Parts: sequence; C-alpha cells; structure tokens
Amino acid sequence: MRGTALIFLMAFALIGTASAKQPAKKLTCTTAQGIKTEAELSTASGQNTNIVNVAFVGRRPGAKEIDRILRDCVRAAAKIDGTKDILGTAWLRKKAGDDPLDDEIINNYGVLSYLSYQASTKTIEVRQMKLKGK
Repeated sequence: MRGTALIFLMAFALIGTASAKQPAKKLTCTTAQGIKTEAELSTASGQNTNIVNVAFVGRRPGAKEIDRILRDCVRAAAKIDGTKDILGTAWLRKKAGDDPLDDEIINNYGVLSYLSYQASTKTIEVRQMKLKGK
C-alpha cells in the first residue's frame, strides 16, 4: 500500500465505520476467557480495502492476546473476502453498549505500525507506515 492510501485508511479506522459503503458485518473470531470482544468487517469508502475493527470491551488484555485475537479476526475476514487488503485495528470500549465512536484506539504495534492482510500474497503481517517527505 502506498503512504497516501495508508494514511487514509488509518484516518478511516480512527473515525469508525460511519462512512462505510455497506453496513458492517459482525465477525465471529477467537477470544479468551474473561475477554469480551465485538468484531466487525466493513469496506473503506472509495477504497478497495476492508477494515476489521475489534473492540475489547471492559478491559484491555495484554499485547500478546490482542495480537492473537486481532490476527484471528483478520483471518476470518480474509475467508469472507480474500480479494482485498484488510487493515486490522484494535479498540478499547469501556463497557458494553457504549458508542463505538467513543472507543480508544489500541496501538498494539506502535503508533506507525499496523496489522494487515495483503491480498496479493495472502499474508497477515505487522507493517510499518512509510511517510513520504516533500
């Protein structure tokens, strides 16, 4: 993905799925005892990219659990539509029923790193965002 497209996708993920082309689809993916999640798949408006948002409800699990669950949800989304790249984002929701627009983003891989599925290689990897200079 090019830097400009990635910046758009990260901005899209930050504002949630309000501008998605179609309603978000609920995803069923792995979780762990004591960890409540809500996961959904949507298509970025004007992009050939899908977004997976995983909200951890009530408490933030450790980094390894977040990674494991987020990867499983991205894998589940790729089974639904593996023809598009997928950006996976993790969120913290204070309690069930809260407005998803109030969720806090979890930067599990660092501020400029993200988890994604690349359709051309069928791989899920943590990637580093590359910013272009002037």
